[in-house]
Amino acid sequence: MGNIRMESITHMDIPGYLQEPVPNTFWRVNPDADSLAILYPGYAYSAEMPVLYYPGRLFLNQGMDLLRVEYAYNRRGDFRHQPDEEQSRWIAADAIASLQAALLFRRYSRILLTGKSIGTRAVASVLTGEPLAARAACLWLTPVLNDPATFQCMKKTLGPSLAVIGTADPFYQPALIAELEQAENCQVMVVDGADHSLEIKDDLQGSLRIMEKMVERIAVFLQASRV
Repeated sequence: MGNIRMESITHMDIPGYLQEPVPNTFWRVNPDADSLAILYPGYAYSAEMPVLYYPGRLFLNQGMDLLRVEYAYNRRGDFRHQPDEEQSRWIAADAIASLQAALLFRRYSRILLTGKSIGTRAVASVLTGEPLAARAACLWLTPVLNDPATFQCMKKTLGPSLAVIGTADPFYQPALIAELEQAENCQVMVVDGADHSLEIKDDLQGSLRIMEKMVERIAVFLQASRV
């Protein structure tokens, strides 16, 4: 962790959708941290997997408190069997409750929201549903571009944002990417040949290089955005 002093690792009591607990892990790096990063994972892609694990380590190394949400919807039949509209309400309730729980500890001056896949729907929900996060910085990792609400939120975000997606990702759409590149506050990193896990099939070394380049790009983004 470099010179950063780890203060504590806790699991907060977060009542989410229908007051059901939202699993989480909360790293409070030091008593004076003024930046909060939140990781919203994918449907079956946890925060311990590469696309989220390495950015999380970067955030901690830079002295940010880190809340890792672990909702694990893929293991919950009651989520899978809900219609899309109800799933959206569920995601929004869990995502917003997670941020609000962290803000009970401190009113952070800077907030960074990071979502992977379905987690980008969570980020969009927080931006539109929690006024304190309206201007948060955002990382949209392999975003679900076919979700209209998420895509419109990405285009109109008030804070700085960076989207990362591969050309072999089923959600990749060149026309939509072109729109994002024209958006005022959204940067885009397109990775040639990368799939929805930002990996290249049968190319381990190439996949590792993608992770390295992604983390380097995020580090530059954080510095430019003063997060």
